[in-house]
Amino acid sequence: MGGLSTKARSAVFWNTGFNIFRSGLQFANMLVLVRLILPEAYGQFGLVTSIIGFISIFGFNNFLAHLLQVREAKPANFQNHFTAGAVLNLSMFVVTNVVAFCSQWSPKWSPVASLIHVMSLTFLLEWPCYFRIKMIERDFDWKRLRLLHAIGLVLSFILAVAMALAGAGVYALLVPGMIVTLPFIFDLFVTMRWRPDWEWSWQEYRTTWHFGVTRIGSGLTLSGGQLLESGVLSAVLGFAVLGVFNRSIGLAQMFCYQVATQLIYAIYPVLTRIEGGEDNSRRIGGLILRTVAWTVLPVAICFGTLARPVVQT
Repeated sequence: MGGLSTKARSAVFWNTGFNIFRSGLQFANMLVLVRLILPEAYGQFGLVTSIIGFISIFGFNNFLAHLLQVREAKPANFQNHFTAGAVLNLSMFVVTNVVAFCSQWSPKWSPVASLIHVMSLTFLLEWPCYFRIKMIERDFDWKRLRLLHAIGLVLSFILAVAMALAGAGVYALLVPGMIVTLPFIFDLFVTMRWRPDWEWSWQEYRTTWHFGVTRIGSGLTLSGGQLLESGVLSAVLGFAVLGVFNRSIGLAQMFCYQVATQLIYAIYPVLTRIEGGEDNSRRIGGLILRTVAWTVLPVAICFGTLARPVVQT
């Protein structure tokens, strides 16, 4: 238990530091890009990311999360997961391009058809990227994880500003996000020299499959709601209004939502291995809830009170 406590503290330290760094970088990025990119582009960006987010529910990441459920005493079959990722994410790549092709026939969605085609590359890049991330999380190597992520964010920020200055419009919002995956891919294949042997066993993967299907069921509710919201707003109000709405949501998420998500993200691999029964789980859950509440509520109140100057900034 003492070792898990140390790993949990390390997770919170590195993820808190990274979250502060990322929020500052994203805020600076927002301040620059909103002065270079039209609101319509933000609206198109919001619709495309909602479509990609909905399709990705059926992708590799929901199944890959099962790696964190495997106890240390039982070795994880990484080769099995990588092979499954090839099938799942290549399928999502094809599905996304079919959706993009069909979007060309819709008057409301045709402006984003080419953008969906471009964003289909996300599934090819996220396959090895998420695989490497889960390997690092399983080893509790938070320093390596966050340094690689920080490098990717800095590269993404530089590319986004350069593309915006060059007049790339909505592509300056979409393409740089894919660059974040490159440090993890480099670390997997070049630094670690990991190589797939395309091993596959349904018998071993059966539990992972059922775990992923369960996560898909819950994820459909959230992503489906976001896709419906973006689709309706873009059709009724236009991409410009949707762009303003998405920037407001993005600002709120940056300073409030990420606190809870990053905290849970940091300690989730540790939580899956904590013993002590229901009472211990309830105590830890209450501690997490209080930590999030005392951190997020003051920020939310300040932003709500100072809404006008925040938006003007």
